[in-house]
Amino acid sequence: MRATLSTWGCWDRAAIAPCVAALCLASACCPAETAPAPASAAVVVTNNGGAPIVGPQATACPPDQALLSGRCFSMANTAWMLSTAMPDGHRVFQVDFLPGGRTTSHDPVDTTTDNDEWEQQGTAFRFWFNQRFVVHETTLTNEQQISGTTLNVRGQRWTWSATRVR
Repeated sequence: MRATLSTWGCWDRAAIAPCVAALCLASACCPAETAPAPASAAVVVTNNGGAPIVGPQATACPPDQALLSGRCFSMANTAWMLSTAMPDGHRVFQVDFLPGGRTTSHDPVDTTTDNDEWEQQGTAFRFWFNQRFVVHETTLTNEQQISGTTLNVRGQRWTWSATRVR
């Protein structure tokens, strides 16, 4: 008998019923007639909270999203409280990442917030302020906390961190 990957991520030994668990990769959540999916099997992910994606495409998200915590995640429509140790002092302010790569910085010192932008390619994330005078870069690892490094056109580097507020 051939084992098949059910719609919920368990290998159905008898090929008679899918698992009922939302994401069944541990034996604790698989019914007795099934076994956990092997590591090489496709997993089930949810696309930004939507319907599960099953099969080979489940291991990949669109290029502008990251697979985090079993779902495809985009920075679009999120807001973060940024804490940055800039060469001229420490600042804390909100940054909104809008659709289409637009960014709104609530830095009281930034008077040109209409030229800020962002880009996400999988887990690689970067955003720019002041017509790309500075670039902030990070690798996304979760949906609530990010941190990384900044480089400005003068060659100065510093660190930053951010906590999601929306």
